[in-house]
Amino acid sequence: MPEMRRSVILISILALSMIASPETFNVIAQNAEMHSYTFILSFEPANATVTGTLNMRYVNHASKSLSELCFHIYPNAFKSKGGYIDILQVKDTEGKSLRFTVEGEDETVLRTTLDRPLKPGEAVNITMAFHIKIPNVADRFGYKSGIYCLGNALPIASVYEDEVGWNNDPYYPYGESFNSEFASYSVTIKCPLNYIVAATGVLTNKMVSNGIKTTTWKASPVREFVIVLGNNFKVSKQAVGNVTVYSYYLPEHSEYGLKALEWGVKALTHFSEHFGIYPYPEYRIVETYGWFGGMEYPNLVMISSSLYTEESADFLELVVAHETAHQWWYCMAGNDENDEPWLDEAFAEYSEILYYEWEYGPEVADEMFERYILSSYHRYLNSGKKEHPLSESVWYFGDDTNAYYTMIYDKGACILRLLRFIMGDEKFFEALKLHFERSRFKLIKIQDFINTCQEVYGSSLQWFFDEWLFDAGNTAFKIEDAYAIAKDSEYILHFSVYQSNPQYINLVPILIKTESGEELSAIWVNTSEIEYNITLTVRPTEIIIDPYDYVPGIDRKNSVHIEIVTGPRGTEKNIIMPVAITLVAVILVIIAVKLVKKREPVQR
Repeated sequence: MPEMRRSVILISILALSMIASPETFNVIAQNAEMHSYTFILSFEPANATVTGTLNMRYVNHASKSLSELCFHIYPNAFKSKGGYIDILQVKDTEGKSLRFTVEGEDETVLRTTLDRPLKPGEAVNITMAFHIKIPNVADRFGYKSGIYCLGNALPIASVYEDEVGWNNDPYYPYGESFNSEFASYSVTIKCPLNYIVAATGVLTNKMVSNGIKTTTWKASPVREFVIVLGNNFKVSKQAVGNVTVYSYYLPEHSEYGLKALEWGVKALTHFSEHFGIYPYPEYRIVETYGWFGGMEYPNLVMISSSLYTEESADFLELVVAHETAHQWWYCMAGNDENDEPWLDEAFAEYSEILYYEWEYGPEVADEMFERYILSSYHRYLNSGKKEHPLSESVWYFGDDTNAYYTMIYDKGACILRLLRFIMGDEKFFEALKLHFERSRFKLIKIQDFINTCQEVYGSSLQWFFDEWLFDAGNTAFKIEDAYAIAKDSEYILHFSVYQSNPQYINLVPILIKTESGEELSAIWVNTSEIEYNITLTVRPTEIIIDPYDYVPGIDRKNSVHIEIVTGPRGTEKNIIMPVAITLVAVILVIIAVKLVKKREPVQR
């Protein structure tokens, strides 16, 4: 990583003011309309199980009465790997057993029938008893070498949507397919004394008895609750404003466990300043084993143990920034990760680049964008693989993980960078901040973001999102016929731009190199061919279209040398042609005269 990285964390007073205050947290925690979950869990590492009970207050947020409730029970997606959840019983407020079924192609949906319809705005208490088997796999739900991850392990209510009913999407193994409402949680966990617990929220109580440690955690409002337990964790922490950031890591990875803490503090500070405050009192970064680089949950992120090395330090910082950004995009601005993954993954992907820009400067940010995002997207295009709309769900991509990650993450981040170029920095960041403000603790859609961008921009941007989100293509440019006319003390630069996809409308940057430096400008291209004239005060030498690859696609001929001429090319042709004809005529006359002379009789 570049040497300009600083080892000392410098935090401005302004940045500190953007981190949560206790008053902020208390205000957002008071919401009687949220669901509330109370779990009591007992963890037994000897047989990798969790037994537990749930007491839930479910509030009907729909506009119609509900005769049944649905829950996601994701551990059943791991049956082929030895993991599962058994629902032992479901009861109502009076303690009466309710009928329930386990459904879905992967048996990850629990459907229970209520004794009477639940009217809009009414609440019902549901109790549930269950038994969870943790699989022996390196995953967000699984265990390896003494670290147990309970990601998406607890029963959680499905989202009811007035237009379509229950959102019971299955578990997607290659990314995230989760969607849940904001709720309050109280979770009590019993475990052996030698295990350290990291969880969503704040530790509010701790007791030890007969070798068993009991901890209680509370969080509100959050979309879900995650737990990680380890028997060999070291824990470091650092305060930033009113937030305490924790790093959990293995002893042999102490150097990079401390680095992860440092980078997490920096990322939290930057994002709080530019997107909106982080309103919770605590945030945790936890080393785990997994096929992923990182995995986001409210107030806690899992980071793969394989990154805690000198060789992977650059990527570790990138992943910490990415997962921290998810605290804003998904954890607080509540999109449906299944139906619209672009709305959080592309945002987190581009936010990690913004982290580098704000921490190390634009040159380092550009380098990281090229190395980790643009090069990946270009490799995909050069392989001849098909592009896809970015508005599609995770299941649209199915098992094609290369297409999923390249389109949603890489091209998705490219689209946000292009949007920033079109809107300009001031309006783009104003739109991001306003989008977060309006979306915080709400379930949102892509159209909400589009509406905010158009409002801030002051003009329609639907054409932009139609092209880059809802369409599946890209475009490319080339420059031809570039020359400059020297006139007095000015140069009139003429060039033609050709676009491979003439239906697209694009604001395209052009870089003009001159004898004294460079000038960056921009032109609108909305057809297959368009001509431009630009007046310059210095002699141009070269013109490059889309020099920083803002517009997705690969430009095959984007750099052209500029010829200096004395008049327009068309005028030169009109002058040269008559001159050429005259010269040919003169030559023919001379030849004819010589031939006539040869045929004259010789005078004796």
